[in-house]
Amino acid sequence: MGIDFHTYSLKIVNGKELPAGENFLITASNLKSHRHRKGEILALLLDFRQISEDFRQTQRKMLQEAGNTFFSTPGSVTNALQRTAGTINSTILDYNLQAGSGEPVEASACFAVSHNGYLFTAQIGSPYVFHVGAESFIRFQAVDPNERGLGASRRFSLNFQQAKIESGDLVILSTKGPSTWDEEHLKDSCQLSMDQVHRRLMNQMNIDLTAVVLKCREGRGTVQEEKWTEKPSPILQNEELVEMDGAITHDHKIEDQVEDEPEIEEQQIIENEGIPAEENFHGQDFIPELDLDDLTIKPGQPEKAPSEEPKEAYVKKPSLVQKNEFARKIPGEKIKGGKSKTADALKEFFIRIGRRITAESSSQEGSKPSRVLSTLVIAIPFILITLAVLVYVYSGRREQHNAYLEEAQSYITQASTIEDTVQQRDYWAKAYDTVLQAMKFGDSDLADTLLAQTQTIIDDMDLVTRLDFRPATTSQFSADVALTKIKSNDSGIYLLDSTAGRIYRTKANTKGFYEIDSSFQCGPGTYGVITMGNIVDFAMLPTNTRSYELLAVDAGGNLLYCSPENEPVPSSLIPADGGWGEVAAISLDEYTLYVLDAENDRIWSYAGHDFEISAMAGIVFSSHPVDFLGTEELDLGGALDLVVNKEDIFVLHEDSHMTTCQYNAYRDGNATECSDPTAYSDSRIGYEKNPLVYFDSQFRIIQETTYPNSAFYILDAAQGAVLQYSYQLNLERTLKPQPSKTYPLPEVAMTGLGVSTEKEIFLAFGNQLYVGDLP
Repeated sequence: MGIDFHTYSLKIVNGKELPAGENFLITASNLKSHRHRKGEILALLLDFRQISEDFRQTQRKMLQEAGNTFFSTPGSVTNALQRTAGTINSTILDYNLQAGSGEPVEASACFAVSHNGYLFTAQIGSPYVFHVGAESFIRFQAVDPNERGLGASRRFSLNFQQAKIESGDLVILSTKGPSTWDEEHLKDSCQLSMDQVHRRLMNQMNIDLTAVVLKCREGRGTVQEEKWTEKPSPILQNEELVEMDGAITHDHKIEDQVEDEPEIEEQQIIENEGIPAEENFHGQDFIPELDLDDLTIKPGQPEKAPSEEPKEAYVKKPSLVQKNEFARKIPGEKIKGGKSKTADALKEFFIRIGRRITAESSSQEGSKPSRVLSTLVIAIPFILITLAVLVYVYSGRREQHNAYLEEAQSYITQASTIEDTVQQRDYWAKAYDTVLQAMKFGDSDLADTLLAQTQTIIDDMDLVTRLDFRPATTSQFSADVALTKIKSNDSGIYLLDSTAGRIYRTKANTKGFYEIDSSFQCGPGTYGVITMGNIVDFAMLPTNTRSYELLAVDAGGNLLYCSPENEPVPSSLIPADGGWGEVAAISLDEYTLYVLDAENDRIWSYAGHDFEISAMAGIVFSSHPVDFLGTEELDLGGALDLVVNKEDIFVLHEDSHMTTCQYNAYRDGNATECSDPTAYSDSRIGYEKNPLVYFDSQFRIIQETTYPNSAFYILDAAQGAVLQYSYQLNLERTLKPQPSKTYPLPEVAMTGLGVSTEKEIFLAFGNQLYVGDLP
């Protein structure tokens, strides 16, 4: 069964609920939709920061075109959402360019898609998406709510996120995020009627907003518009309680009700423990039944769904911690029971010391023995108390350490009794995480054994190979350096600093470490008549007449030839008609240079020549550009990097999907054929076998190697790993650092990756560089 969306709209202006506007679209797939979009539902909400009256005439048409774009786009959900947002962005931007004067129209947006039991969201700007499940509450928001929205530029960036969705869940798209729409107030709302949900949303509403509430029900992927059955209600304030069905208004404040209740002493609670709730309510009978229709809302508090069990009002019994094989002790929790033997021994020791000091002290004031003893009377208790605290803390940490290890062992036992490999992996993962928690409270031989056992089994399931890493350099880079792309040849290791847009060089010494070459120059600046901007990418050059080692490029298509023995030499590529948009990456295949223009969605190729002329800088790319894509149309706005392997091109995007293109001169029509996105092949247990995108990953860098085997490596910053793929996009293995006490890795995300010809792999953590040996 699929998921149906039952939709409810909400618009608040100046504290009043008004009919919804036309800033949203909710539509389901139909017979004309692309096969990749079958069964999906799209919901989108726009928030115009500035809008002109005449633009409203094109607004409905724009939303309709956006829906058509989504359901006609093949590939992943993220690709379809990117195209949909692009349609809206182009429409608004074209309108702004035609208008010529006045304030430009600009819109923030949020999208939500139901797809095969998952909710995919995308956002730009300030709007929120709330997902309320039976046991979950998630609030999605863009990384930078203040970024420019749709209609401000040709380029924009969506924030993609994902969550599992089930029948009964609530999804809310809203232009604002009220303070009362939090987990405390909205959790469990999916168990209430929609009228009660409406009351919760309206509770203490003090801002203007437009929202769309989606109630998920089992169905076939359809959309059904609903209306709130109750009339629009005034906003609930702290000064009064309003019964929503209309009859009663309490004029006295909540604080008065609270103050009228008698205080219950802790001793009274203990004495009443064990008494049934019906008899422990100030001597009155307790009536557990609750009519939901008569339910009132207290300001600042969510409604509670009715419970079949009697509730103890006003008196909350102390909860007892029961230990079972799956229960985790809360860190720092005190264990109830008798007094500690250590505490009794320390107390007795204090008493004996006090008696001896009292017996031996002199009654004469100001005498030297008296002063010494007085000092001891004050100092010794402090010393002993400090020792007692240390003993107590150590004992508590040790108990917590053992409790986590017991829990980990229970997970291991469960894993060994389950045949389903996916569930086995879940239990092994829980055991591994629990052992790591235990090691935060101390070390033990058992912890080391369990850690090795769980890590080995999970690594086997995840195709993980653990590598030992160590610091690579003898000195540190500056604190503001962010190392990203790392490439090498026989002359050294070259590293791109994305912050300053310059390249560093390091050279291995006799002790196996790398030293930073302070004399190497390759960065932005003015070279003759050419002004080189920040370097965005670079490629290692083959052997050439002038012995230049690398070729760097900036976003405007300017080139810079660099080597340790020579001063940097600038050059420029001949741009295509219309000029450069924004160069994002380059790749060199023998003597052919490929340039990715992300702004114009094109890939250009340049034929290179090694001129034996002293005035020429090594390999020269003086030819006119050739459009590699031909008639192929691609969206390269989110492209991060590319790799060229003979006639094949691989383009990595920031949402982790891959575009592949193949050139065949003998193909009829267009010689280049592309697939966007291209499915990966993943044989790991518990993973999708042919994913189009990895939603829990953050791919950043791609680098190819021909030795020891032909493959390419992708840096996954979110998982702290490097994924090795074949050129058929088959995942061969995952490389992860082996935890080390000798060389602990920085607790920051990975920013850079490089694989050298010496079978070394480099990882960058901001300005820190680490190196390991490939197996």
